[in-house]
Amino acid sequence: MHNHVAALEKFQIAASRAFAVREGAPARLRRRLEGDLDTILLKALAKDPARRYASVEQFSEDVRRHLEGRPVAARGDSHWYRTSKFIRRHPVGVAAAILIAIAQQFSFMTTVWEFRGKVPAAMATGAAVDVRPELVAYTYLGLALLAGVAYVSRAQTLRAASSIVGGAIFSLFVTVIPISMGWRQFVPLEHSTQALWLFYTTGLPVGAILALAGWRIARRFAWRGLAAFVIVVSIGGPIRERLYLSAAHLMVVVPGALPWIAYTVSWACALLLSHSIMRLMAGRAGDDLLARRWRTSP
Repeated sequence: MHNHVAALEKFQIAASRAFAVREGAPARLRRRLEGDLDTILLKALAKDPARRYASVEQFSEDVRRHLEGRPVAARGDSHWYRTSKFIRRHPVGVAAAILIAIAQQFSFMTTVWEFRGKVPAAMATGAAVDVRPELVAYTYLGLALLAGVAYVSRAQTLRAASSIVGGAIFSLFVTVIPISMGWRQFVPLEHSTQALWLFYTTGLPVGAILALAGWRIARRFAWRGLAAFVIVVSIGGPIRERLYLSAAHLMVVVPGALPWIAYTVSWACALLLSHSIMRLMAGRAGDDLLARRWRTSP
């Protein structure tokens, strides 16, 4: 009886919120009644017992989720529905994530544009290319983007620090090792040793960002989501780098498919190792306080 009364009280709260906008915004009231609240009511009053809520607890839980802006069981479990609910609950975070992604792409295009004018001019005179200023600038931008991703993902201090350690391992596997093995070949570079370490430094924040992204995906979709993330990034990352660096006239394309297969495997190993190190330092994605707090989030 107590559960039934509690469920009715929650439904009255939802109804009062709907009627609160009745006078000033009829269209807003109509959208609210045509949404989850209407679906919950229709399911509770369905003539067929099999289509109604099996218990008062289920009805109460759906009303609670509606009040919190979360997906309700009465609606279909489509990806678009769950995504729209997530966006409505976290508009600032989603907007910040989109801005970070745009900033990262803009930084890539800016760097490519600078190289496109610089590299051919240097090569025409037979001089080596000095890429240090651009790489230093890109590193600072990468660190700024990493700070934004850590904020948007709500990563705690230990999680953020462990992602940087994982990013260091990631950068080793996608910069130093491939260049040393000849899987990536660049035009003749001035101060090549310094350039190699700068390439490594630029890869560190990228690896940390990917580690945080993998953590959020693993927290929501478990190992299957993480596996899909590793596969997609391991294939797309080398292709994207090849397109950008070739467009910048900075990379000499290595003939044959074997170097790119090896480079793709290197990316996969880098992602898995960075995630493993972050997990060893900060614990499983499902064990941290943030995960327990947002476990029901889509």
